[in-house]
Amino acid sequence: MAVSLGPFMTCFFAVLFLTVYIYIMIYVKKDILYSGMKLVFAGIALILIRMLVPFNFPFTQTIVSYKILPPISKILFHYIGDTHIGLAHILFVIWIVVSIAKIIRLVRGQLLYRACLRPFAIKDRNKYPELYRVLEKCNVSFDEVCIVPTKISPAVFGIFKPILILPDYEFSEQELYYICLHEAEHCRNYDLWLRLFLDLVICTQWFNPLVYFLNQELTLAFELSNDRVILKTMTEMQRAEYAECILKMVRYQNKKSVYKGGALAFT
Repeated sequence: MAVSLGPFMTCFFAVLFLTVYIYIMIYVKKDILYSGMKLVFAGIALILIRMLVPFNFPFTQTIVSYKILPPISKILFHYIGDTHIGLAHILFVIWIVVSIAKIIRLVRGQLLYRACLRPFAIKDRNKYPELYRVLEKCNVSFDEVCIVPTKISPAVFGIFKPILILPDYEFSEQELYYICLHEAEHCRNYDLWLRLFLDLVICTQWFNPLVYFLNQELTLAFELSNDRVILKTMTEMQRAEYAECILKMVRYQNKKSVYKGGALAFT
């Protein structure tokens, strides 16, 4: 295997094309199938991971560049003075250091967030019979349910031990059902795995502005695909109630107090 700029640039332009394509689909075609769009995002994430390995593998079919890549390679791999260090080596070290720092920050943030939630976990289920009756109806099991005395939107957090996060708010049983159904759908669709995967991609592709657009649109795709699946099973009256529940939570929450990393909210 040989280090080459070819794989990196190929992946970069592939991601650029797919991102532009998704932008057009989302903002021009209003009847887009968001559940299918998540697969496109997953493909983009895999391409971004491929960018992390700038090698030509033995089975790779390479199109040789004689005009564009050679001048760029000459600049990047030319040794500085009498040293054996080139600009590419410096950029590689910067990339590694920043990526590791961002991954550590991500892991630390997730651990701290879980630790902060722990004091608000429900200890006595008998105090919330309505809530656990709804959870049983939704056919979902969360590792913990936390009721937080802050104006936040209901959310689900965690992969192996998912936590249902609820604000200290007096929901009706029907509203609880819509909220729990929404968060349960995130778990069933493995959205939290894709959320974590995207967070890791952002940590390693911090220099690429396209990943931040990807982050925003994928989060939107998660929510809309969830809503699409849930609304299919509802009557017209239930759909109106579901929409009203979402709007109520949007108005209620204080967005500045919500930790977004690894969590998917009911908005």
